[in-house]
Amino acid sequence: MTHSDVSLQQHYDEMYANALKHFQGQGVQTDPLIDDPSDRRTGLTLLIRPPEAVCHKISGIIEDFRALLPDQYFYPESDMHITIMSIISCYPEFNTQDFQADPYIELTKECLEGIPPIKINLKGITASPAGLVIQGFPMDRHLNKLRDVLRQRFRASELEESIDRRYTIRTAHLTFMRFRKPLRETDTFIQLLNNHRNTSIGEFTVDNMQLTINDWYQKEAKTTLIHRFKQGR
Repeated sequence: MTHSDVSLQQHYDEMYANALKHFQGQGVQTDPLIDDPSDRRTGLTLLIRPPEAVCHKISGIIEDFRALLPDQYFYPESDMHITIMSIISCYPEFNTQDFQADPYIELTKECLEGIPPIKINLKGITASPAGLVIQGFPMDRHLNKLRDVLRQRFRASELEESIDRRYTIRTAHLTFMRFRKPLRETDTFIQLLNNHRNTSIGEFTVDNMQLTINDWYQKEAKTTLIHRFKQGR
């Protein structure tokens, strides 16, 4: 395990410990907008869609949690993703009608030049007060390098961006559940969490990335694919 893996695992461990305290104390953070059709928050994201076999494996884990927590929000396979960078974080006033995609596509292509294929290992579950995530571990430095280049190039451009405005992304996690209702069986839920704490999902090499206009949850019905990038092209 590399130093970066240890650092990332420590981060996930801290997330998990803090979430357990929250669940046992204040409960969970529910999202009142998750089923609200008037939620207009929209943004621009560069993301990874895991391969089908990985999504199926995650769906198997989801079924374990859905059996216990049928009222919570679970991501369908079509919406599963790993965020590379939120180029424009979701906000209600995003003007999709006048949005000019070509400059964003061209600058992203330039950022991808020279970046080797990215490999990611998905293993174990961690949590936040608002939901559950699969732990993702980049197997090389290529994802971090790409993020650094994206930060530098977009900040130096005249394009609208809000990179790292909410927080500085450093993981390769995949959110698979959000809380829409309070917990009723906290102890049983935590036991199930512990059972899947180290469940291995698998490794994969990223063969393409997507630039999307999307809502807060990457719901398929509210997501528009702007461009699909093949690495090295």
